[in-house]
Amino acid sequence: MEENQIKKKNFKDSLFNIFGFVVIFLFLAIGVILFLAATQKLGKINKGGVIASYVFGTIFILIFCLIVIKIFLILKSQNKYAKQALDVNKIFEYTPLTEEEKKINDLFLDAYDKEIPSLNIYFGAFVEIEKKHYKKDIDLNSPRIRMLMQQMIIDGIAEFGFFDLYLVIDFSRSINKKLVW
Repeated sequence: MEENQIKKKNFKDSLFNIFGFVVIFLFLAIGVILFLAATQKLGKINKGGVIASYVFGTIFILIFCLIVIKIFLILKSQNKYAKQALDVNKIFEYTPLTEEEKKINDLFLDAYDKEIPSLNIYFGAFVEIEKKHYKKDIDLNSPRIRMLMQQMIIDGIAEFGFFDLYLVIDFSRSINKKLVW
């Protein structure tokens, strides 16, 4: 990626983060305003308005609480996955590679070196998925698996401009639950 594209992407990401933060806290603000209206602190309203304010205020507060809980659960799962990370380069340090595997590995280490922690975390999560869901042992020490993971990261960045590690881990978990019995 060019430096200009990276700056534009970072600016866009920051803008979306701010927008998301504002939207989440708007749920809280609307809920609080509706509760204040229901207690008639903002003026007199009839019984139907009081009931509606309590109902919708409760709904908005519940939505806010659910969003905050989901954010904490996501952060907790990210920490769990980071603790399971394996150093993929160390695992495959002395493994002979085919020409294709060497080419992909060199490209990944040169151009996508910032994604090495993502590869390590995904490989650790994949080992955990393999232990829980597969009946037969799969040889995860195959350099072909590392090459396919590296290729997936490279293709994801080329297609979308970023690689969402936790989305890939969740997708891998759900697809393995459906396809492997």
